[in-house]
Amino acid sequence: MALQSRAIPVLITRPQPQASRFAQVLRDRFGDAVDPVLTPLLQPVFLDQPSPIPTAKALILTSETGAQAAARQRQAGAVLPDLAYCVGDRTAKVAQGLGFSVVSADGDAEALLQLLLSCQKDAPFLHLRGQDSRGDLVRRLQDRSVQASDRITYAQRPAHISPKAKAILAEPGLVAVPLFSPRTAEIWCSELAKTACMATLLPFALSQAVADSVQADLTANVLIAEKPTQDAIVHKMSQALFGA
Repeated sequence: MALQSRAIPVLITRPQPQASRFAQVLRDRFGDAVDPVLTPLLQPVFLDQPSPIPTAKALILTSETGAQAAARQRQAGAVLPDLAYCVGDRTAKVAQGLGFSVVSADGDAEALLQLLLSCQKDAPFLHLRGQDSRGDLVRRLQDRSVQASDRITYAQRPAHISPKAKAILAEPGLVAVPLFSPRTAEIWCSELAKTACMATLLPFALSQAVADSVQADLTANVLIAEKPTQDAIVHKMSQALFGA
């Protein structure tokens, strides 16, 4: 792809603190060739637990926020197992820092499902999840006669595109938009429909599921990471934006 004279704006739609960390990753990788612009489209809200938490031998954690919610529940007096099966290394690192013993699936929901099926000795499992969780892990485990349950411990509230991001979209030029979840992709499309846009957008999707959540009229340019990891999406950006 042809380079433009200015730094390429990269609109970072991830919630905090992931957004700031990802911005630093981009600066470290691409230097002044990119201009990371924070515009989180989800804001986590922790929920009180209205009912007793089921007994479990191991937790299922599918996000950093889920790990933080688990620690908050434990601080509030909930009896939770120490062992946590995590969707990826970042979630595992956060959970480990909060005092849990972790096993990482190093992938997506499918990889985590296969890991859990191979570790049925640690059932019953308890998935502490968000209000809009995808993947249906608990039902799929139950369908295979594995004991599992879930509890909603947090919600991700939608947010608007930031004023700075709107100003960038209003000007001609290439703008990269990495998208890390189906819900973020849906909110992005909804917000974009209400925003004056003269920019040429290049969306990057963490996975096919994320790409499938982008509106049909925007899907032609979506580039999908080879693996559902942050490193893979950065690599895809490097190839598409800089040919390297």
